[in-house]
Amino acid sequence: MPTIYRTSASSRRAERMSFVSTNPLVLVADDHDDSRAIARVVLESANFRVVEARTGPEAVRMVRAEKPAIVLLDIVMPELNGWEVARCVRADPASRSTILIAVTALAGATDREWSLAAGCDELLTKPVHPRTLLATLRRYVGEVMP
Repeated sequence: MPTIYRTSASSRRAERMSFVSTNPLVLVADDHDDSRAIARVVLESANFRVVEARTGPEAVRMVRAEKPAIVLLDIVMPELNGWEVARCVRADPASRSTILIAVTALAGATDREWSLAAGCDELLTKPVHPRTLLATLRRYVGEVMP
């Protein structure tokens, strides 16, 4: 049985607002070059700053080093899958309030359950329409976005 990470929405929101800027930093963690490139174009066109990771361990290192406001997290990645990355991020007090959005081709009900149980805030199924992606991100940081 996975460890379930749950905190109240209001406590996470308060923590998040302390580090979200007007141009939030987004970490795109995905092993597919094309997926990262498309996400970068969409996000940068909406005034997000973007950094990228290709593997699970690289994503964990980037979260610690770059302190992104949001992580778009592919579930199927080399070395550590997205759920393992989410558990690492949630276990670290310095990153526990980071917004984690699973973006994956895995679309079953159990995939959503496992994503939420691992600590993801939400799951989006690939392919994600750019408007859907941006609307989702703005729901989390919209009050500080231009």
